[in-house]
Amino acid sequence: MHRRINAAVTTVALLTVGFTVTAAAVPVSAAPVPAATARPASASTIYCPGDVDFTGTSIRIRSAPDLGSSTRGYGSHHDCFTGGFQTTGASVNCGTNSTNQWQYGTNRRTHVAGYVSWCYLEVDGTG
Repeated sequence: MHRRINAAVTTVALLTVGFTVTAAAVPVSAAPVPAATARPASASTIYCPGDVDFTGTSIRIRSAPDLGSSTRGYGSHHDCFTGGFQTTGASVNCGTNSTNQWQYGTNRRTHVAGYVSWCYLEVDGTG
């Protein structure tokens, strides 16, 4: 047993001869790291980069691209609505205009998947 340990130590020593490991200095911030759920105070901050976000609170996530389909859950501003695809469905009146475009995706906070009309979504959640 003693010979095996010596052989292993000698082998490791031979493998590491000539190699120098240098550590790079990494600056350390004095400021505390915010919690993962903290939201930045600035209204211009992008909350959902590369994704879309809900434009308000209690936006229905539906089982089909139609206002008459069942509600699977709800989404609110800054939850983020990720993944999925865009499809054509029932026309929805958005106030000054209307659209028949719906997005299928998943609420990042609640993990509920379904369809949301583009009347209730915004790109990148910058609002």
